[in-house]
Amino acid sequence: MNRFEGYYGKCSNEQTALAVVFGRAKSKADKKAFIQVITPDSSYNAEYNYDDYVLIKHPFILSIGPNTVSQKGMSVKIDNIEGSVTFGEFTPIRYDIMGPFKFFPFMECRHSIVSMNHTVTGQFSVSGQTVKFESGVGYIEGDRGKSFPKKYFWTQNNNPAISASCARIPYLGLRFTGAICIVHHEGLEYRLATYLGARVKEFNKNKLVIKQGRKRLEIEVLTPDENMQKLSAPIRGRMNRIITESISTTVHYRFKVKNKLLIDTISTQAAFEYSET
Repeated sequence: MNRFEGYYGKCSNEQTALAVVFGRAKSKADKKAFIQVITPDSSYNAEYNYDDYVLIKHPFILSIGPNTVSQKGMSVKIDNIEGSVTFGEFTPIRYDIMGPFKFFPFMECRHSIVSMNHTVTGQFSVSGQTVKFESGVGYIEGDRGKSFPKKYFWTQNNNPAISASCARIPYLGLRFTGAICIVHHEGLEYRLATYLGARVKEFNKNKLVIKQGRKRLEIEVLTPDENMQKLSAPIRGRMNRIITESISTTVHYRFKVKNKLLIDTISTQAAFEYSET
């Protein structure tokens, strides 16, 4: 069966960011595990045997060779990258981000969020340069399925804690635009999702606008080509699609509830991906 699965862990502070993808992919032609590391100015890829990918979901522990990520922290050792960080307490979301879609068979891709926000302490050495997180924050999400959507918008930020995805989704011969978004603000969790009645008002490389009842989330990417790095992404279980991601770009987030503006902030350390292939 053609399939992939993996988890994405991002660490950031006010100055810099680093993200690591732990994954594996399987098709009739090939199967492998892999690590991808993304910094603001570079990306790296290392391949491993498929069975080197070992995942325990409860408690969350994932390892590929000497590389690990868990509720305690993350450790990486590939090529010219080495280091580790410790994590504070995870902030999970209230229930599965897929909602009722988690029960639908034949979905192209299923998304999950492990932790919206947690503290990060430690450092990495990347090509001889130290990337330090003394007062850092982190985020972890997962994906599994056969392929990434052909057209999608994704962004993530830690302060405030926001994760938003929108995609053109194929399902049983039909296509629809779906969105799943989480906003954490002052101890409350807000969710905008297609299965809750959310409607996508704008969806392009520069902007995503979603309205759900009296909630409205506006995301404007002010520097959509800033710090973009190449990554491998899945197509029918093969990691032979090239996408680009920035883990430190400038994004303007605005979130309203009942005409009250709860969030109006510009982040320079937001993660962002957009693809339309």
